[in-house]
Amino acid sequence: MLKNNVINRTFIKDEVYKILLHLIVTGKLKQNEKININDIADELNVSRTPVREAVLMLENDGFIISNANKSTVIAPVNIKQAEEIYPLVFTLEILALKEGFKNIGDQEISLLKKYNDELMNTISSNDFEKFVDCDYMFHKIIIDSAKNSELSNILDGLKKKIQRIEFCYYEKVEHKMTSFGGHEKIIESLEKRDLEQSLINLKNNWQDSLESLKAIKNLEK
Repeated sequence: MLKNNVINRTFIKDEVYKILLHLIVTGKLKQNEKININDIADELNVSRTPVREAVLMLENDGFIISNANKSTVIAPVNIKQAEEIYPLVFTLEILALKEGFKNIGDQEISLLKKYNDELMNTISSNDFEKFVDCDYMFHKIIIDSAKNSELSNILDGLKKKIQRIEFCYYEKVEHKMTSFGGHEKIIESLEKRDLEQSLINLKNNWQDSLESLKAIKNLEK
């Protein structure tokens, strides 16, 4: 799993972090799976120190936990996390749209259409990793319009946690067309230069996703 990854020797710690984060977010490293620093270092052909540093960074970000028995494992995922994170994300993304609305022109709308069309294609091809990437890029256009690096960084960290939740749960529900349709409404209101409706459509898009997760929670009871 790890041997196919190429490490940039200038920033080894950061490269190890990115590789492990991707494997965690996409579910290739399973929740509650034990982490062995020596094994990871051997597979990536790096020393133990950058692996330890990367694992500590992931622990600080909430993706890895250290137990009292000194074992280090991938943090579990649950619906409650989504109920806490989604409102934060759509509140901050609404703020980004308010700040950046004046910067969203024909070029940005064309990109939104491009990523939403690609998202639609992933539904028919059942490429869920690409689906998540397209959804991320769609919303990134809106976030970047605010030209606020602090806001972008905060949202990017939260989005990684959301993507992990999506990989764990969203393939189990029929939500993909709802996501596509929600994006279409956002694009339509942006083309009409209707800020208030765009804000409503953006919030609804996130709330619809959260409702899908809550439906799963009810099924699990």
